[in-house]
Formats: sequence, structure tokens, C-alpha cells
Amino acid sequence: MKLETGTFTLTKAELKAVMAFASTDGTREHLNCVLFDGSAGAVIATDGHTLIRCNGMPPCPSEAAYAVPLAGLKQAYALLRKDAHLLEVTSCIASSGRTCVVMRARDGAVCLGSVEVTLDPDVLDFPPYLACIPQPGISGELDNGVAVNADYLTRVALVGKATSSWHSGVKLVGCSGELAPILFRVESRDLNADVVIMPMRM
Repeated sequence: MKLETGTFTLTKAELKAVMAFASTDGTREHLNCVLFDGSAGAVIATDGHTLIRCNGMPPCPSEAAYAVPLAGLKQAYALLRKDAHLLEVTSCIASSGRTCVVMRARDGAVCLGSVEVTLDPDVLDFPPYLACIPQPGISGELDNGVAVNADYLTRVALVGKATSSWHSGVKLVGCSGELAPILFRVESRDLNADVVIMPMRM
């Protein structure tokens, strides 16, 4: 995953992993999307139970954050027929004055197709995600352990498989209590991501 001059570039595996964390609940439209935050150099998605923040890209303070609807991302994903294909995501201002996001699928220098989405700022009100991410170094030993939904762990596996160093595994960074958010970290030369999972009551 890269960010250069306002354009995010994702591999097919990276896009699949990020989309897995977005909500598909039609009553929660503000979570049916992926946030591209150029000012923080991050890509974020959450469904309210799990969260992913892909880091490691140079921040661009002048870039505005925008949330791309999951439906548009799925259309763009369908253009990526091979793992070697890349998706470029760029925002611009449409003639209507609204933010427009253009997603171009590429095979090297060849454009395989593009998807354009005009964003509705009234619908795409992404929540303040930073408050949900546990801080490293606050781990505590738990007598009873922590219960996690197994389906959520499959999402963590998708993130690991999207990196070039899947063999190195996924690191459990911290959990400060039985019902506190659990933080996993995936680090490689091409993708750095924090994954947050809310534990289950048992």
C-alpha cells in the first residue's frame, strides 16, 4: 500500500482485506465505507466490532480525508482480475462541487477500467476511530483470558496474507481488560496495519 501525491495505491489482496472490515449493515451507512485519510497517511475501515488502520505511508497534511462507499470499492475490486493488478484511488472536486473519487485498476501502465463515485457528505460521516485503538504498552495479564469471535480472526488472516511477510505472523500488541478492545499489529515492508477487535462476553 502506497500514498504518493494524493493517490493511494493498493494491491488486490490489500483491498480485499480492508473491505472485509467495513460494515455491510444497510442501517449503518456511515460504516459502509473505507476511509482514505491522506493527512494521516492511513486507510481505515470498521463495522463497530472490528477495525483496521493501515499505516506506514507518509502523511500529507494538506490532503482531506474521504470515505469511499463499499459498493463503489466492490465495483473497483471486480476490475482487478489478477493479484498483480493495482488499484489507484484519487479524490477530486466534481463540477457539482462535491468530492469525487476515481478508482483506476491498472496492469502496469495499462488501465483496465475505472470507477467514479461522488461522495455524499451527509451520509459518509465516519466515526472518530482513534479513540478505539488501544495504546501499546498497556497490556495486562488476565486471569480468565479474552473471548474473540472466530469470524473476526479470519479478517486478521486476510490482512496478514496481504503482506509480503505473512510467514512472520501477526503480533498481539495489547489488551487492557477482559472487555477492552484487543489490538493486533501486522508489519511488513509493504503494509503496516493495526487491527482492533472488540471481545465477546462469555
